[in-house]
Amino acid sequence: MKKMAFICPLGEEGSEIRKRSDEIMKGFLEPVAEELGYSKPMRADILPGPNIMADIIDMLYKADVVVADFSDLNVNVFYELGLFHAIKGNFITIKQRKKGKKPIPFDTKYYRLEEYDYPNSSPVSMNEFREKLIKRIKDLENKSYLPCFSFGPEDLSRLFHTTVVVKFVSSKKEHYKMAKEMFEKECKDIFLMQRSSSIILGAEQGWTEEGSFLQIIMNEIKKCDKFYHIVSLEGIEVHFKRKDSTFPNFKSFTKNLVNVDGNVALQKNNGSGKNENFLLRRLPENGEDGFDEFFKLDRQARVLIVVYRDDSAKAVIVQNLGPQQTCFLMEGDEIKKYFNICKEYYLSCKLVTWNEIQVLYKKYADEIKVRTTIL
Repeated sequence: MKKMAFICPLGEEGSEIRKRSDEIMKGFLEPVAEELGYSKPMRADILPGPNIMADIIDMLYKADVVVADFSDLNVNVFYELGLFHAIKGNFITIKQRKKGKKPIPFDTKYYRLEEYDYPNSSPVSMNEFREKLIKRIKDLENKSYLPCFSFGPEDLSRLFHTTVVVKFVSSKKEHYKMAKEMFEKECKDIFLMQRSSSIILGAEQGWTEEGSFLQIIMNEIKKCDKFYHIVSLEGIEVHFKRKDSTFPNFKSFTKNLVNVDGNVALQKNNGSGKNENFLLRRLPENGEDGFDEFFKLDRQARVLIVVYRDDSAKAVIVQNLGPQQTCFLMEGDEIKKYFNICKEYYLSCKLVTWNEIQVLYKKYADEIKVRTTIL
């Protein structure tokens, strides 16, 4: 059921201010709310919780429409209306009609104000006020509200501690564009899982976006604290065996990769003369620990997660729905949790050995020779 809230001066129990607000509530708002399908109007003094400010905020958050009484120019009314206006905005302002009235404050005087007679209201003026309320509420129901502030996804995730989908695309190449958007802030940690690996193979010939993405992420890896990379050796081999798939930079894999005790790593110079090695790990293969009947390499999602210096996180998650590739750009608290899960999985995977990459490159070189011979 739709909800209505009444923001008004209250005063002490038994005061003229309280009597006036009670009369407006019971004599006008409650009948109007019932007629228009709203629940009984909420008001600060009749909320059940122990913390009145928390109750007021909860009331404003739940309300579909607010009626605010500007009589006496009460500061609490203006404050509470400001809170509601910022998040939802469908409000109606009313005021007691009387002589010698003080001017409405500048920021609110441009909103249409409905005046009522109190205490000497005639049946005609009462009915007129009631009809105006009904018309104003119906008008609000038919209008969409544009918020005062333009909140972006980052604002929403920060303010409400939630996780949001920033963008969704259905395409085989757009995920590289989405991924590049993640590197607009300084990165602390980066996790990347690919069925193949742009870092090992280099960019595929003809895929400009992949080349641009690779250049950006390599630059970020040099500056971040930790880089976690999981690849599929089988996926790499399948990738370069596709018809017309060419990776001209694969022959120069030693330009980016180093041999650390027989394992493959990306090397970062931390500026103090010492090098830090980010070891590459791989998905399990058939017959190895971690591979069972449910583990299907072709169904492993491609995941890029970035944790920033301010401890916020973003992710691009790529998954296939049948032959269609779907990509999500997401950010928020749940993504940070997912990053920790991915990091733990990375640590459980076996290291990629230098010999395995050499074997893959020999297979690729043989594949190119076969293609050249056929041509």
